[in-house]
Amino acid sequence: MEDDDVTEVPQNNAGRTTAIVAVVCLALGGAGGFFGATALGGGDGGGGATASSETGSPVTVDLGEFTTNLRDTSGGRIVKVRVAVDTTAAGAAVLATKDSEIRDSILMLLSDYTVPQLNGADARMVFREDVEIRLNTIVGPDNVIRIYLPDFIVQ
Repeated sequence: MEDDDVTEVPQNNAGRTTAIVAVVCLALGGAGGFFGATALGGGDGGGGATASSETGSPVTVDLGEFTTNLRDTSGGRIVKVRVAVDTTAAGAAVLATKDSEIRDSILMLLSDYTVPQLNGADARMVFREDVEIRLNTIVGPDNVIRIYLPDFIVQ
């Protein structure tokens, strides 16, 4: 065999380098997204506490969905609402142990409303205040910071 018969094939490292750079960028982007979401209070996507109670910041607790009949002379009207609460760490601990009492209290409150009493933003603010009063009665004064109504349907 002569040296002239052997030809070297040039290797193209550009494709391999591009693939390595892409993998590194994806890994860094994923890690940055995770840490950014955690630092900004990103939650687990579901219910329950979403903020750190160790730092003294509010804890958001999703109390779930409430559906009941409204007090109405025409009959057949219902309300479906989901309630979430910003509370203290102590309040979150109490909320976790008093689910039945909380559900009963909110359902009793809701069933005493009529359709006109729930129509409009001002009416829903009154409902929020009523829920806050009831929850503070259950979990202790000044433990409820804010009430959220992410879903609110009157039919």
